[in-house]
Amino acid sequence: MGYLKATILLSDGKSLCPYIEDFKCTIYENRPTVCKAYPLSTNIDNVVYYDINCPGISESGTDLVKNGKVSPSFDSYIFDDYQTRYINTHRKLENFNNFDDFELVTTINNIKFYKYIGKETNPYITMHMESLLHLKKYNI
Repeated sequence: MGYLKATILLSDGKSLCPYIEDFKCTIYENRPTVCKAYPLSTNIDNVVYYDINCPGISESGTDLVKNGKVSPSFDSYIFDDYQTRYINTHRKLENFNNFDDFELVTTINNIKFYKYIGKETNPYITMHMESLLHLKKYNI
């Protein structure tokens, strides 16, 4: 396994998000932060990237990021010092690097996703277990 990376799965990697119905978000007011920031996404290098396939981005482009600053309409705490928060999360997850405490749940695009089955509980594990509820919509 090498190391753990916390991931919240909202889809099976092939289908639309299970909360999209008639091309509209059914949980819009309560959607996860990552959805609120879309089409922007953070990365370990502290650079904010955007999904060029987002239908909201016109051919001429949109000022989502200008002069290294995220547009106020898209700004979110997730863009603030993401690298430090990522590293701190990784350090917390190092305590869970015992392969016996994990069970394979699914493989999406050749990436294996595991479920924690150990006895430890903390906010990270709670978020992990709650994120697994999304997979039930796909019978995974």
